[in-house]
Amino acid sequence: MESLVAGPSTHRVLPDGCIDILFVVAGGRTGEGYVVGMMTRPLLVARAGASSTVAVRFKPGGAAAFFREPLHRLTDARVELPELWPRSGPLHERVAAAAGEAERIEVLVAELRRRLEGARRRGHAGCKLAIRQLALRPETGVQELCAQLGVSRQGLAKSFREHVGIPPKTLARVLRLQRALSLLAGPDPGRPWRWSDLALAAGFYDQSHMVAEWQDLVGLTPSGFLAESRGRFPFFQDSDSTPE
Repeated sequence: MESLVAGPSTHRVLPDGCIDILFVVAGGRTGEGYVVGMMTRPLLVARAGASSTVAVRFKPGGAAAFFREPLHRLTDARVELPELWPRSGPLHERVAAAAGEAERIEVLVAELRRRLEGARRRGHAGCKLAIRQLALRPETGVQELCAQLGVSRQGLAKSFREHVGIPPKTLARVLRLQRALSLLAGPDPGRPWRWSDLALAAGFYDQSHMVAEWQDLVGLTPSGFLAESRGRFPFFQDSDSTPE
């Protein structure tokens, strides 16, 4: 994907369960790539000038095949790509020499395909099934996951540390937040959301649970986030008490 930012800006990046490789192009020059690991807290990102970013985004569990490091070592961290891919200099040169967005993306896709062919690990099957279940039902408890998969809590936790980067419970919290944001952004046009309805639809225990999770993962109350978002969620209807 490629995103463009013109002029000074600050935006709030929220945990989304993904790991990213990014190259920033500014002033006609491409900076060396860096990796942003799984996030468990919000991050405010400021850019001082016009720039574009070309990035690879790995869904939960998808990055394990491309890095030898256990992924928990990347959690809440930004790591320069050469530290993880020691011989990535030629990749940076190809990205920097690319004529535009489409060509930069082609360069990254080709590199990923090359590395996937020689990958020593492809992820853990039980871990993949657990991720799929949490994506469908982020309210699923760890004990229920273990029972479904026939694994111990310790075994599942170890697999997640290595192949995902965060524990299953933390991933569930992140996915639940993302579900709430998705519901806010595109609900049934005939049904504006109220806080209490949103909490239950997203898989929170109740409205209070949603508020506590929002403050921890977003860094704002839900109402504060909506105010900061400036109309990005037109389908919200604050007809019950506003969480503070």
